[in-house]
Amino acid sequence: MAEIFDLAEPLARVAEGTAWRAEDPDRKNRRVDRLCGPAPGGRPEEVVDEILERVLDDPDLRPLSWLSGGLRVAAAVALVDGPLGNGTGFLVAPWLLMTNNHVLPTEEVAEAAGVRFGYQQQESGDVVGVKNVRVDPARFFVTSPEDQLDFTVVALGPMPGGVDAPGDVLGTIPLVGSTGKILEGEPINIIQHPEGRPKEIAFRNNRLIKLVDDDVLTYSTDTDRGSSGAPVLNDQWELVGLHRSSVEATDAQGRRVDRTGRPVDSSTPTALRAWTANKGSRVSAIVRDLAARSYDAERRALADSVLAGGG
Repeated sequence: MAEIFDLAEPLARVAEGTAWRAEDPDRKNRRVDRLCGPAPGGRPEEVVDEILERVLDDPDLRPLSWLSGGLRVAAAVALVDGPLGNGTGFLVAPWLLMTNNHVLPTEEVAEAAGVRFGYQQQESGDVVGVKNVRVDPARFFVTSPEDQLDFTVVALGPMPGGVDAPGDVLGTIPLVGSTGKILEGEPINIIQHPEGRPKEIAFRNNRLIKLVDDDVLTYSTDTDRGSSGAPVLNDQWELVGLHRSSVEATDAQGRRVDRTGRPVDSSTPTALRAWTANKGSRVSAIVRDLAARSYDAERRALADSVLAGGG
């Protein structure tokens, strides 16, 4: 589902690669605290900018451990086979998976879905070692509508042939509710199952475009159908958002337009549709939503297992 934003100015800023410089000083300070640890008495603004210059304006060189960190996080990402189509999901606690509401909108839909971990190509091109895990919405199911935060958190069954929680075997991607995880212009990496294909990662030409409000962020990272529900990650492999949809191009009057500048209608061919960015729900907003809900005793324990990850 596409949503419309006027992104001309933010896109121009990101193209310069230095959009973080225009960020609020408090946000920059929180980002440096997260990267380097808090400083007794705080840091002067010029010191904060010097640190960010070194971190964000360096060439695109990464230690090899960056790759192993990505592989570790990727183990928690799965293909969601649902009756409404394919999506992506990821483990946020030992027994709980997160995806979009529009992928698994109800307990009935979730009950009919399956989850595949390890669905990815090896160097040989073969796909081996896939683990199929059942979805268990009767144990836990929480959702936010597509026109709000568009997320679903649902319980899974154990790993095949055993009693182990999937997250205990494969790891999790914690929900961290605090801010300071990313600034505008920083890289955004997305691990996903586009069009139901084996697991892929987008990590080139990828930038946070804008923190639209407390709930939404937009970015230039590539996605496709089936990527809905994928984890949106910063360059330290921390979760910053939940991918949900693309953002459609608009004209000065706010009307949707195609690649030729003509207004979009039901007859506009897909090949002519114009997309300016992708959008996700901010993890801090999802944490606030989960923390504000009421649960019975069993579901409270499962909800706390998510919030304990950094909520």
